[in-house]
Amino acid sequence: MASSILTGILQSSLGFHVGFGVVPLGMAIGLLRCSMGRKRLPDPARHAPDPLPRSRWPQFGAPAASVAVIVVLVRVGVMTAAAVNAAVLAGIAIMLGAALRCARPALALGLALTLIAGPVLRMMIGVR
Repeated sequence: MASSILTGILQSSLGFHVGFGVVPLGMAIGLLRCSMGRKRLPDPARHAPDPLPRSRWPQFGAPAASVAVIVVLVRVGVMTAAAVNAAVLAGIAIMLGAALRCARPALALGLALTLIAGPVLRMMIGVR
């Protein structure tokens, strides 16, 4: 709470760069507090389970590879903004159809990522 107030005050009084330059310092202080307090936790709380085991990596490899391919194709001039929109809509349709057939939570995540991918890709590659 104090860091957001301090950032706003410094941004308005000393400028944008100074105000937002304080943010990493606050994050570093928070990280230090967290790592020092971790020693006092009970043993089971010190070890977090792996949220994405290697056996589930292939589920996320295909969407990541498709995003990389789209970025490369737009950068070299093969795809246009309309084609990016069409690819995103096709991805949404595929994910929706698959989610309706088998109702798996990973597919819902894929759908959400597909919905976000279009605007993010267009921002990253500068397509308007």
